[in-house]
Amino acid sequence: MKKKFILAFLLALIATGGTGFYYYAKANPEKFGSKIEFVSGTEYAVGENAQTIVRVTNALGIGLSPDWCNATIWYPNKTVLVLNTSMTSGGASGSYYYNWTAPDVYGIYEQYAECKIQNKIIGNSKASHVSEALSQINTTDNPVAIVIS
Repeated sequence: MKKKFILAFLLALIATGGTGFYYYAKANPEKFGSKIEFVSGTEYAVGENAQTIVRVTNALGIGLSPDWCNATIWYPNKTVLVLNTSMTSGGASGSYYYNWTAPDVYGIYEQYAECKIQNKIIGNSKASHVSEALSQINTTDNPVAIVIS
């Protein structure tokens, strides 16, 4: 009888502790580490609307609200296209984005985003591509392919 009581007590303690931990994490998300991940697309045609989108979360996947997030984007030759430009919050909790137009220079563009949260700056980078083939397909003057729908 005593063993069953102790086992039941321990299970109840674990269950309430887990629930308590979850609600503590929801109320104090910044206390559980933080990370920044890219969620944006990577392939663009010249002149296409592009977005740099990141999501800032804690180790439990809960969206965070940083003090600020900035984006920097480099041309394929590593000169700066966009430097430390402010990102806007929106969409899913913890999501930040920057809208830009894909330039007329084909190649791989490095995107870097950094956010300040709890006096700590975190960052991450990802590559995007402005594609010559995709740009030619989308050109109405000399289409390489015609899509029939």
